[in-house]
Amino acid sequence: DTVRFWVRAIDVMGDVAEDNVTVHVDSSPPALENVTFAVNWTDKIDFLIVHVQAHDVHSGLSDVHWTLQDSASPQMIHGEGRMMFDPVKECEAAQCYCIPKESDCFFWEFTVEIDVREMNLSVTFSPMRLTTSL
Repeated sequence: DTVRFWVRAIDVMGDVAEDNVTVHVDSSPPALENVTFAVNWTDKIDFLIVHVQAHDVHSGLSDVHWTLQDSASPQMIHGEGRMMFDPVKECEAAQCYCIPKESDCFFWEFTVEIDVREMNLSVTFSPMRLTTSL
Protein backbone atom coordinates (compact mmCIF):
# COMPACT_ATOMS: atom_id res chain seq x y z
CA ASP A 1 0.00 0.00 0.00
CA THR A 2 1.14 3.53 -0.72
CA VAL A 3 0.12 6.49 1.42
CA ARG A 4 0.81 10.15 0.64
CA PHE A 5 0.84 12.57 3.57
CA TRP A 6 0.27 16.27 2.76
CA VAL A 7 1.16 19.17 5.05
CA ARG A 8 0.08 22.80 4.56
CA ALA A 9 1.22 25.65 6.78
CA ILE A 10 -0.30 29.15 6.65
CA ASP A 11 1.33 32.06 8.47
CA VAL A 12 -0.43 35.13 9.88
CA MET A 13 0.17 37.03 6.63
CA GLY A 14 -1.62 34.34 4.62
CA ASP A 15 1.53 32.91 3.01
CA VAL A 16 1.27 29.20 2.30
CA ALA A 17 3.86 26.44 2.24
CA GLU A 18 3.06 22.85 1.29
CA ASP A 19 4.98 19.62 1.35
CA ASN A 20 4.24 15.93 1.14
CA VAL A 21 5.84 12.58 1.73
CA THR A 22 5.01 9.22 0.18
CA VAL A 23 5.20 6.15 2.40
CA HIS A 24 5.13 2.56 1.13
CA VAL A 25 3.66 0.20 3.72
CA ASP A 26 4.36 -3.52 3.31
CA SER A 27 1.94 -5.68 5.26
CA SER A 28 2.43 -8.91 3.32
CA PRO A 29 4.87 -11.70 4.18
CA PRO A 30 7.61 -12.79 1.77
CA ALA A 31 7.00 -15.77 -0.51
CA LEU A 32 9.01 -18.98 -0.37
CA GLU A 33 8.52 -21.32 -3.33
CA ASN A 34 9.99 -24.27 -5.20
CA VAL A 35 12.36 -25.56 -2.54
CA THR A 36 14.29 -28.43 -4.13
CA PHE A 37 16.81 -30.73 -2.53
CA ALA A 38 19.73 -32.61 -4.09
CA VAL A 39 22.46 -34.80 -2.64
CA ASN A 40 26.06 -34.93 -3.87
CA TRP A 41 27.98 -38.01 -2.79
CA THR A 42 30.68 -40.44 -3.75
CA ASP A 43 30.72 -43.32 -1.24
CA LYS A 44 28.87 -41.23 1.38
CA ILE A 45 26.98 -37.97 1.42
CA ASP A 46 29.32 -34.97 1.09
CA PHE A 47 27.03 -32.05 0.25
CA LEU A 48 23.35 -31.28 0.45
CA ILE A 49 22.32 -28.75 -2.19
CA VAL A 50 19.11 -26.78 -1.68
CA HIS A 51 17.61 -24.45 -4.30
CA VAL A 52 15.13 -21.87 -3.02
CA GLN A 53 12.98 -19.25 -4.73
CA ALA A 54 12.15 -16.46 -2.29
CA HIS A 55 10.92 -12.91 -2.80
CA ASP A 56 8.95 -10.00 -1.41
CA VAL A 57 7.75 -7.80 -4.26
CA HIS A 58 6.70 -4.99 -1.91
CA SER A 59 9.82 -4.41 0.19
CA GLY A 60 12.52 -6.80 -1.00
CA LEU A 61 14.13 -9.71 0.78
CA SER A 62 16.79 -9.04 3.41
CA ASP A 63 17.69 -12.57 4.53
CA VAL A 64 16.74 -16.24 4.64
CA HIS A 65 17.54 -18.41 7.66
CA TRP A 66 17.76 -22.20 7.22
CA THR A 67 18.15 -25.13 9.61
CA LEU A 68 18.79 -28.83 9.00
CA GLN A 69 16.88 -30.81 11.60
CA ASP A 70 16.57 -34.48 12.42
CA SER A 71 13.08 -35.71 11.45
CA ALA A 72 12.83 -38.05 14.44
CA SER A 73 14.01 -35.39 16.91
CA PRO A 74 13.24 -31.90 15.51
CA GLN A 75 14.98 -30.27 18.46
CA MET A 76 18.25 -31.80 17.17
CA ILE A 77 19.71 -29.29 14.71
CA HIS A 78 22.55 -30.59 12.55
CA GLY A 79 23.26 -27.32 10.81
CA GLU A 80 21.95 -23.84 10.26
CA GLY A 81 22.84 -20.72 8.36
CA ARG A 82 21.68 -17.37 7.16
CA MET A 83 21.88 -15.75 3.75
CA MET A 84 21.92 -11.94 3.75
CA PHE A 85 20.96 -9.95 0.66
CA ASP A 86 21.83 -6.49 -0.60
CA PRO A 87 19.78 -4.80 -3.31
CA VAL A 88 21.24 -4.22 -6.76
CA LYS A 89 20.35 -1.28 -9.00
CA GLU A 90 19.73 -3.28 -12.15
CA CYS A 91 19.59 -6.86 -13.37
CA GLU A 92 17.91 -9.02 -15.97
CA ALA A 93 14.19 -9.54 -15.37
CA ALA A 94 14.54 -13.33 -15.55
CA GLN A 95 16.93 -13.29 -12.58
CA CYS A 96 15.42 -10.69 -10.25
CA TYR A 97 12.54 -8.40 -9.38
CA CYS A 98 12.51 -4.68 -8.55
CA ILE A 99 10.49 -2.92 -5.85
CA PRO A 100 9.05 0.61 -5.95
CA LYS A 101 11.43 1.95 -3.26
CA GLU A 102 14.31 3.66 -5.03
CA SER A 103 14.06 1.05 -7.80
CA ASP A 104 16.02 -1.47 -5.72
CA CYS A 105 16.22 -4.92 -7.28
CA PHE A 106 16.67 -8.31 -5.63
CA PHE A 107 17.57 -11.76 -6.92
CA TRP A 108 14.86 -14.35 -6.34
CA GLU A 109 16.66 -17.70 -6.68
CA PHE A 110 19.25 -18.96 -4.22
CA THR A 111 21.35 -22.06 -3.69
CA VAL A 112 22.58 -23.31 -0.32
CA GLU A 113 25.40 -25.86 -0.29
CA ILE A 114 25.59 -27.63 3.05
CA ASP A 115 28.88 -29.41 3.71
CA VAL A 116 27.73 -32.51 5.59
CA ARG A 117 31.35 -33.54 6.31
CA GLU A 118 31.63 -30.65 8.78
CA MET A 119 28.55 -31.75 10.74
CA ASN A 120 28.37 -34.19 13.61
CA LEU A 121 26.12 -36.74 11.91
CA SER A 122 25.84 -40.43 12.65
CA VAL A 123 27.01 -42.92 10.02
CA THR A 124 23.41 -44.01 9.34
CA PHE A 125 22.31 -40.48 8.37
CA SER A 126 18.72 -40.51 9.60
CA PRO A 127 16.06 -38.66 7.58
CA MET A 128 16.44 -34.88 7.68
CA ARG A 129 14.07 -31.97 7.35
CA LEU A 130 15.12 -28.60 6.01
CA THR A 131 13.22 -25.63 7.37
CA THR A 132 13.49 -22.04 6.22
CA SER A 133 12.22 -18.81 7.64
CA LEU A 134 12.10 -15.36 6.11
